[in-house]
Amino acid sequence: MSFVQPPPSLAAAALALLVAAGTALASETAPRSWTWAWPDTDFSKAAVDFSEIRSGGPPKDGIPSIDSPAFISVVEEDSLDPREPVIGLAVGGEMTGMRLDMLPSRLESWARFKERHPEGQVLVPNDPDMRRYGDNPYIRYDSASQPFLYDGSLPQGIEPMAYVVAVGEEAWTLGLLREQETIERDDLRLSWSAGKASALDSRQIAEGRDIGNVVVQRRDASGAWQDAVYDLTFAFVFHAFRPEGRIHRE
Repeated sequence: MSFVQPPPSLAAAALALLVAAGTALASETAPRSWTWAWPDTDFSKAAVDFSEIRSGGPPKDGIPSIDSPAFISVVEEDSLDPREPVIGLAVGGEMTGMRLDMLPSRLESWARFKERHPEGQVLVPNDPDMRRYGDNPYIRYDSASQPFLYDGSLPQGIEPMAYVVAVGEEAWTLGLLREQETIERDDLRLSWSAGKASALDSRQIAEGRDIGNVVVQRRDASGAWQDAVYDLTFAFVFHAFRPEGRIHRE
């Protein structure tokens, strides 16, 4: 099965980053708004000081979960712009009862996914009137000089908002990959091609600047290239989660 969905909300990612950044035990009681929103949560047990957690804006369920995903076929979808970014995932074989590993996916343009998987399916909102998926509430975020709602340490020698392609403990700047188009290291290959709009640039995602498609693959035992797990993120995010990691700039 092949399916596609819009990229996850940056607000949720920012909140997760802030929670993960702290290590001290909570020294204060939980704000009343938290206990009201999550009445069954035991806030006496915490690994993060509550003062380090900030609201990203939306309240509980402000970014609604997709509890009963609905899909339509690629041929039925006619509202997506060819340059709009989507997350494409191809799944084969039954996994019931097995411990799940991270699966490789591609953050690519709608046009590329449709070409690769004409039989694929597209995740559509349960309530189309609840949220306009083609709108970006974080206008020009990926061209800002500093990250939003983050005051942790920043990587040295690189702009904190620079895009990087992260694979494990290593990352390559998107600028370097765009310049070289293909980077190979041992059994790893990263490639770039134009044609995908940024999800964090203009109000209308389809009108965003072109940041290109990224594909990351590893060579298997037979010598064939297979999609690998990677993340297209910001330098400050990679640094926060992988402080000992290496960012390749040239």
